[in-house]
Amino acid sequence: MRVGIAGPGNQAGKIAKAMQKAESALRCTVYLHREGAAPSKDLRGPAFEPTSRLDDLASCQAVVIASPNEAHASQVRALLAAGYDGYIFLEKPPAQDERDIDWLESLSEGTRRKIFVNFNYRRSVYFRGLVRDAERFGLGALLSVNVSTSHGLGLNPSYGGSWRASREHHAGGVFETVAIHFLDMLVLLRGAPERADLMASVHSPYGDAPDNCLLSCLFPGGVTLSVTASYTAPFMSSFTALYENGVVTYGDEKTVRAPRETFDESGLFSQPPVVHREPVQRKTIARDSLAESVEGFLRAVRSGEGFALEEYAAAMETSRVAARLVARTRRDFGS
Repeated sequence: MRVGIAGPGNQAGKIAKAMQKAESALRCTVYLHREGAAPSKDLRGPAFEPTSRLDDLASCQAVVIASPNEAHASQVRALLAAGYDGYIFLEKPPAQDERDIDWLESLSEGTRRKIFVNFNYRRSVYFRGLVRDAERFGLGALLSVNVSTSHGLGLNPSYGGSWRASREHHAGGVFETVAIHFLDMLVLLRGAPERADLMASVHSPYGDAPDNCLLSCLFPGGVTLSVTASYTAPFMSSFTALYENGVVTYGDEKTVRAPRETFDESGLFSQPPVVHREPVQRKTIARDSLAESVEGFLRAVRSGEGFALEEYAAAMETSRVAARLVARTRRDFGS
């Protein structure tokens, strides 16, 4: 199978690596989107052929678009204009501008069914838990999801050379690369939020894109989402789902506590006992989810099947909410 890859960076390399594990005979044409760009270490070797022309990818059976976020929609346009009619693995967000989102939504059903938008955590243990745990453990209705995630990327001098550090190219900052995943999971489950607020700040000395943020949302049915994300703090990864009759937390393990009606000897509410626990590899959640996404994409390419239109529509809705939040952030920063 020949796959075109637009974007020579680390995310493209991770996708290619996952594809090679699933497809041993993989051959790739790698589009270097700017002059002098060097492919990441995972995009080098006999299986990879560089090109400076995006339309060279139009002859491939499948194309991965994992370039900087601002180029996603324009590269889809260019491929379709070049006559490409194959499958597209499109990294999130599919577009940053509402006009581009409108255009992506206007594509024919056949084209939309061939575009897989990789909001990676849709295949994660987090999302599977949100889908299954209420019924599995008798937890009742979902009330809220609270997430804290951080690492120190923004304090590494190399961060300054990345498009992620530039407000001009990446106005959404850490919201658009990290927090947006959790927004998307709730959009897929509940629909568009009734209210969404984003507060963002810059702490890194190496860039001016927002590297810390707090996202707060209210979804239909009264479900709330709160996400704190940082590029300038120690590693942390916590995920808590609060239900009417229990609490599910993810740290070094997944724990389920229930029921709500748990009391101490004085008759006061007390923390419910653990009714289920299982190990969680926090540092591999994203990698494992990506591997599952890639395997599903390649199965569709081999079989000729289409992707669910509901997932495509939810991806566009997530991107529309994100575009509006980032537009407000631009105004807050005076850009």
